[in-house]
Amino acid sequence: MLTPQDIEDKFEQANAAFVRSDFAQAEILCREILAAEPNNFQSLLMIANIAQYAGNFQESINILTHIRTIYTINNSAISARVLFDLGNALLFIGKPDQALSHYKEAAELDENHYFILFAGIASWLSGCETDAEGYFKRHAEITGDEDGWLRSLVSALSAVGRIEEADSLYLPFVKKCVSGSQPRKQFYDYDRITASDDITLQSERYGFDNALLDATIKYISRILDLKPEDTLLDIGGAGGLISAKLAGEVKHLTMVELHPVLVEKAGKNLSGFSNVDVLQDDALKLDNVSACYDKILMYGVSQLLPSVSDLRRALVNIFDKLSPGGKALIGYNVSIENMEDEVTHALHDQVYHGFAEFNRKLLVMGMLENALRLDEGEFTSMAREAGFQTVELFENSYKPEHIKSRLIDLLVSKGK
Repeated sequence: MLTPQDIEDKFEQANAAFVRSDFAQAEILCREILAAEPNNFQSLLMIANIAQYAGNFQESINILTHIRTIYTINNSAISARVLFDLGNALLFIGKPDQALSHYKEAAELDENHYFILFAGIASWLSGCETDAEGYFKRHAEITGDEDGWLRSLVSALSAVGRIEEADSLYLPFVKKCVSGSQPRKQFYDYDRITASDDITLQSERYGFDNALLDATIKYISRILDLKPEDTLLDIGGAGGLISAKLAGEVKHLTMVELHPVLVEKAGKNLSGFSNVDVLQDDALKLDNVSACYDKILMYGVSQLLPSVSDLRRALVNIFDKLSPGGKALIGYNVSIENMEDEVTHALHDQVYHGFAEFNRKLLVMGMLENALRLDEGEFTSMAREAGFQTVELFENSYKPEHIKSRLIDLLVSKGK
C-alpha cells in the first residue's frame, strides 16, 4: 500500500523520467500510482501525454475526457493544460475544428504562447487564415520571435498531407535563412539535452541509436587512425558522448565545450576515465588549451557557428593546436548543395505516429533553417588557407534516417 509520501516520491521519479524522454519508465511509475489511487490527477494527465507521444490519440482523448468528468478543476492554468492536450489529440486525428474550440478555451483561461500558437494552427487548418494570422501575431508579441510559428504550421500542414501549401510557405523562408537575410537561431534544445546525466538518452533524443553511434565511433577512429600512444582533443564534445567512446583508444583525451551546463554534465559522464580532462572553452579561441595534440576532432560543431568567418577562425585554431604530422577531422558539416531537395524531402516524409515524431521533425526543420551551410569548394580552400598540408573532403553517411541534409567531412593533416 502506497502512502501519500510514497505517491509523491514516485511521481517525482515519473516526472524526471518523462523530462528525459524515458516514457516507458514514466508510464510504469504512473500506473503503479494509479493501482493505489485510480483517479490520481497527475498520473492520469501524464499517461494521457505519453499516449500522444506514442500516437495513441484516442486513448489520450479518453483519459483526458475522464479527467474532466471526475474533476472540477478550479486552477485555470491546469484546466487550460487539459484543454490544450485534448486539442492536440483532436488535431492529430484530423479534427481541427474541434481542436480549435479547446485551444480557444485554453487561451482564454491562460494566455500561454503554446495555446495561442496551436489555436492559430487549428484556425489555419480549418480554413480561417485571417484568424490564424491574428493568433500568430499574438504569439510573436509574447515570445519576441516573429517567425517561430511558421515551422509548427508547416509541420502540421505536411502532417495532414497539404504538402504543396507547406512547401510554398517554407522553401522561401529557408532560402532567406541560408542567404543570411533571415537571422539564424540556435536550434538545439540544451534544456532537453542536459535534463539527464545519461548520455545514451542524450544521443537517442537526436536519433542516434546504439548501432548508429557505434558505427560513427568506428568511422571516426578509422579516419583519424587513432593509436594507443595518441593524444586527442575533442572540440565541442557536448555531454561527453563521443569522448566516452574514444577515451579507451588513446593515451590522453581533452574535451572542450562552450556551454557551461554541458561542461558540468561531461565532467560527470567522464569522471570514470583517468586519462580525460574536461575544459570549458570556445572553438573560436581555445585559450584554455595549452598543449598540442596528435589528433583533433570537431564533430557537429560547424553547423552551430554564427558565420563562415567564424569557421575560418576555428580552422586556424585547430591548425595551431595540432602537432606536426597530426590529423584533424572536422565532421558532420552541413553542405549548401541539394538544399531545395532536402526541404522537399523533409516535408514529403512527414509521417507522424505520435507527438514525439512531430517534435523530432521540428528539430530537423530547425536544422534546415539555422544550420551554418557550407560551400564545399570554399570549405576546402579555407582549410588550405589555414595552413593544412593535405585536405580531403568526403560525404558523411553516418546520420539518422530523418536527417536529409548532405553532410560532409573534412580530414586535414599538418606537415612535419
